[in-house]
Amino acid sequence: MPELISVVVPVYNPGKYLKKCLESLAEQTYTDLEVLLIDDGSTDGSDVICKQFAEKDSRFRYYRQENAGVSAARNRGLEMAHGKYISFVDSDDFLEIDAYQTLVSVIDAQKTDIVCFEYFATYPDHEVVHSFADKSRYGRKNRKEAMKEQVSGVPFLWTKLFSASVLHGIRFTVGLARGEDGEFAHKAIHQAQSVYYLDRPLLHYVQAEQSATRGKFRPSQLTYLPAYANNDSFFAENYPELLQEVRASFIKTTIMLYCAMYSDREPYEKEMREAYGYFKITYKKLKKKGLGRKRRIKFRFFATAPKTFAWLHSRRFHIAG
Repeated sequence: MPELISVVVPVYNPGKYLKKCLESLAEQTYTDLEVLLIDDGSTDGSDVICKQFAEKDSRFRYYRQENAGVSAARNRGLEMAHGKYISFVDSDDFLEIDAYQTLVSVIDAQKTDIVCFEYFATYPDHEVVHSFADKSRYGRKNRKEAMKEQVSGVPFLWTKLFSASVLHGIRFTVGLARGEDGEFAHKAIHQAQSVYYLDRPLLHYVQAEQSATRGKFRPSQLTYLPAYANNDSFFAENYPELLQEVRASFIKTTIMLYCAMYSDREPYEKEMREAYGYFKITYKKLKKKGLGRKRRIKFRFFATAPKTFAWLHSRRFHIAG
């Protein structure tokens, strides 16, 4: 007998992308699904589309809440999920029609706790397949190997099918507007015995300008910075061999946020100082010789002259565009 998959879909103003997302779930060849649509206070008419799907397909269940952020929406979905497996799908993305059939087959054959899969980056006029040139990165991994992949590879939540058992006691950090999915996945992998990496792309990651990681900078993205302190402590305690890469990744994101604030030409002086402060704290902890030449030069340049770095960064993208 097929096992139930709970699909948690946080919905917040996805606009024209929502219908295709929900159609891709309704048309799955694996039919034993419950689709939990958590409307986080949408104002773009998404409620109408969600209700239409819930009315015509009993597997879809619609819930609305006051806007509280994607973490709160996902937590509500988790609380109501009954499936043996849990999947998280963003409301502006869509799946290959046999995605869940493929993933359940893998998880059953491999007797693993989590299956990670590849994706398409979907633009208006073309798609790019994400894949690793090193094919040894695919296949079955133990917990430590999987955590290394999580840190250095693809951290996204929506490229994974989880056994519900490994999510016991785990919830998303409410109020965290960036990096919440990676933090959650770290905790899940830490509770898994093994993870399987599949080389086939099964999800279309739609490059929508209004998504959390694209478009105009929003101050809420800075919630990522203080939340990192917990992440650093988690790796220091459990995976010290990965700490260098975790810190380098944090620095890279901090520089990106700083440059985004600079490029927006808004009065973000206070926020830029805050981001630079977090950069300096973590930069001091890095083993500079282990960075590699390119990152070592980049980080040293930013440490010495952050605004000059940001100006050159903005000019590079202005010229390229």
